[in-house]
Amino acid sequence: MNLVSLFFSLEGRISRKQFWMGAAALLLGGLVLGWILHLFGLSVIRTTVGTILIEGATPQEFSRTKITLTPSGKLIHWIIFSYPTIALGIKRFHDREYSGHTMVTLYGILTIPVVIRYFMAEIPESLESMLSLASTIVFFVLLIILGMLKGTHGVNFYGPDPLARHVSS
Repeated sequence: MNLVSLFFSLEGRISRKQFWMGAAALLLGGLVLGWILHLFGLSVIRTTVGTILIEGATPQEFSRTKITLTPSGKLIHWIIFSYPTIALGIKRFHDREYSGHTMVTLYGILTIPVVIRYFMAEIPESLESMLSLASTIVFFVLLIILGMLKGTHGVNFYGPDPLARHVSS
């Protein structure tokens, strides 16, 4: 399967290896895009300074610097990478003989926090915790289903087995 089909087609099946190769390419592309957005000023640098107090020990000063995308930068990042991510996941779900709607639904759940964070200046801590928990659960479900579980053996409703050897005569 070529890269265009891998990231833009919603048809067919892919193996776990193809999924992980595609996921690595998306991760690398996401890092590059994040760097480009940073160059265009769509990131924020935050430094936290504090003191760690441990009973019986000398207090230790610390500082932590974090670079994050602005809400607009996150939205641009999300828009660019959503379709290729969904296409990759749909083909992997097809290999497990699930409908692509499953991927769209689970990705939608992962997207809710992005949308809420974009439109709300401040998020109540309880809502932030709930969103983080839901996103974490969905992420691990996707990780297990897409990245670890073997696909259907042989031909299924969505196409030929991506692991089948093609013999030409």
